[in-house]
Amino acid sequence: MSRTIKTAILHLTSWRHDPRVIMSLLFGGVLCCRNGYSYLQYSDFYGSPVQLFEMYIVNGSLGLSFIGCFLGYLMLMSNAPFINELSPYEIVRSGKKRWIDAKITYVFLGCFIYSLFMLVVSCLFTFFMGKSFVSATWSDSMSELAIRQPLYAIKSFHLSFPYKEYISAVNPYMATVLTVICNSMYAVILSLIIMTVNLISSRNLGWLVASILHVWGYAVFVNGGFWLPFRYSLFCHALPVWYFMPGTGMSIVGSLAFSVALILILREICIYSLRKI
Repeated sequence: MSRTIKTAILHLTSWRHDPRVIMSLLFGGVLCCRNGYSYLQYSDFYGSPVQLFEMYIVNGSLGLSFIGCFLGYLMLMSNAPFINELSPYEIVRSGKKRWIDAKITYVFLGCFIYSLFMLVVSCLFTFFMGKSFVSATWSDSMSELAIRQPLYAIKSFHLSFPYKEYISAVNPYMATVLTVICNSMYAVILSLIIMTVNLISSRNLGWLVASILHVWGYAVFVNGGFWLPFRYSLFCHALPVWYFMPGTGMSIVGSLAFSVALILILREICIYSLRKI
């Protein structure tokens, strides 16, 4: 196990001179700031400072914001399992299972690090571009947005956050943790689907399949499910606010259990597919 983790961490050290990784982080950071700026504008208009983590929470909870921010994850993991000319020798030396486990560990670490990077960017942008505070309570502007859902926020700032149940159930710190976990686990699942498709097809087609699933999930989200319950959309499970909405039938524990089962299935498919290498 320790050897698997060390291999994954060694792969992470290549980030500092990998142009694709650098572009993914820059692209994700720019989209994060662009999508979250409307919330800071709204808060400034309302005349209230914002809780430092609120912009990140809004970006990771609203479908329209998250569909764009996810593109950074997609760029980062588009060529999983990152095969090169040395990969066949690595597989022979470490074994198929250990090699796949190292790649899966890398995907986990990469997705969660990317989410934490987005959190840091959001906090820095909030700190320098608006009035902020650090507390376990929501700001007045967030309470106004979620509970009263003012029409001027929609018309003037194209912003809506109709999730009063969410801000009543959790504080900003817990909401931040849930956003990191839900966003990251969604990215992990789609990244492993990319890896599985790339291994099966022996071509870099996984990003296309993941993109279709991502867009389809968003279409289900915005069109009332296409006669499908929201809980059957992976995209909805990436947005933590939906676990607190009445009538969705979604459970965080159930979602995590399903994610673990799916990861184990994809792992076995990946191991089986290595015979082509």
